[in-house]
Formats: sequence, C-alpha cells, structure tokens
Amino acid sequence: MKKIVVLLVSVAAICLAERASAWGVLGHRTIACIAEKHLTPEAKAATEKYLNASLPSVALWMDRTASWTKKRKGHIPGYEQTSTWHTLVVDEKYRVSKEQTPKGSGNLVPNLKKCIENLKNYRNLTDSAVVVNLKCVVHMVGDMHCPTHIYFLEFPDCFRGPKDANGKRTPARDRMTVYYDGKKMTYHSFWDGVGITQIYPEHSKDYKYYANVFDKGSAKQKAKFCKGDIDAWVHDSAKNCRPVYNNVKAGDELNRDFVLSYSKMTQRQCLKAGCRL
Repeated sequence: MKKIVVLLVSVAAICLAERASAWGVLGHRTIACIAEKHLTPEAKAATEKYLNASLPSVALWMDRTASWTKKRKGHIPGYEQTSTWHTLVVDEKYRVSKEQTPKGSGNLVPNLKKCIENLKNYRNLTDSAVVVNLKCVVHMVGDMHCPTHIYFLEFPDCFRGPKDANGKRTPARDRMTVYYDGKKMTYHSFWDGVGITQIYPEHSKDYKYYANVFDKGSAKQKAKFCKGDIDAWVHDSAKNCRPVYNNVKAGDELNRDFVLSYSKMTQRQCLKAGCRL
C-alpha cells in the first residue's frame, strides 16, 4: 500500500512517473496509461490488488459516479469528493487561491490533498475506502492538468456571469461558446474533448496509441516534472495552460489548425499528469 501512495504523490520514487470531464475519456485514460507504464512490478501488483482493474479503466469513475453519490454520499470516506467541482483556482501569479469555484467548496486542490491524506492513513480505512480514494486521485490528477479546469482570478467576471430570467448565474468560463466544424460548444467542452481527440483523429479512441506517442523523454526529464509538491504542480500547470485564453473570444470558429497549434502543450500536460500520477 505504501508503494501505491508513493506512486500517487511522485513518480520519482518509483521511476528514475454528465458533468464535463477534463480531457474526456481519451485524455483521462491516456494519462492513466502513461502512469501505469511506469509502475514497478510491486506497485502494479498493489494497485491491481485494491482496484482489481487497470488504472485507465477507473480513470473516469469519479465523474461517472457523481450522480450516484449525491444520493448516497457519506458512507465511505472519500465518496464526498465525487460530487465536487474538479477545478483549480489560481491568482495572477499562478498560485493556489483560497477562492472557490461557482459550486462553492469544490476547489480541486484541497480535495486532492484530502484523498492523499486519507491514503496515508490507509490502515484506518476499509478496502472499499482505499479504492474510492485511489480512483479519485487518479481522476483529479488528470483534471489538474486540463486548461479549462483552471480558473484564473485575473480575468474579470471569472466566476459569475449575468443572471438569467430565473436569477441564476452561469460561470463565465462555461458561458464562453465557440464553434468547431460548425458545432456550437463551450470552450470548456472544446478542451475537455476536441482539443485532444483531434490531434490524431484516426486514433481518437485508442488511448494506448496516445500514451505511447505522448510518453517521450528520458527518465531524468520525467523525474524533473515531479519535483516539488502539489502546489508547485498547480503553478506549473496554470502557467503552461494560460496561453489558451490569449486570443480566443466567444463566438470564434476554431479548426484543427488551432488544435495542432497547442498540440505540444496538450501532449506535455498529459505526460506531466501521467508522471505525477
């Protein structure tokens, strides 16, 4: 079990590592596949013991179980995390902010840290609780690296949009709509899905192909990605993802050239997520 926790916190110790779902099915499974490729035999055996499944197969669990959890939350430590808003909040210097997302207490960072703390005390948890917290960590580390799961306080009206006829406010990020191949979608949805699947559209359902292509660089380079703590990783992720907002406005028509212009950033974000996981 200790080796599982080490894997989740830093790849350096083991390797010289429907609400909108960050990266969608392909991205989350690609990240989990990269992580799994770097497991030691002992760590792989430990994860399989508790999960009885591969990391890619559980990477979407946290989103898919959210609606179920709303009716049954509180029974297992960690289940409360599944109903939170999986979003980072950072200030103008890309530091973790104490501000919250429109959903309230759903800031990803404290929730991720809580799951890791739960795992550090795994001896006091049931096997079911260990499984829940492992699945949440696998998912949230992926979310932490997705461009539109980062709220930047520097943007005016970052959290709240104007009220509609019913007095309800819509998050500014989700209100920003764009078009891709004539299809209207939020910019958030674009990065959750299209932004990665269209890099290699002919392989858009093959996460193993994406993992093999994205998993580049030496063991030394990958270990470097994992230096620091979660707050440092948030800073790095926010700084690298910030440019995707520079020249895009509501109503823009995006195309595959736009996707490819950010493909290096996308691949690097997925690789870092896999290594850090």
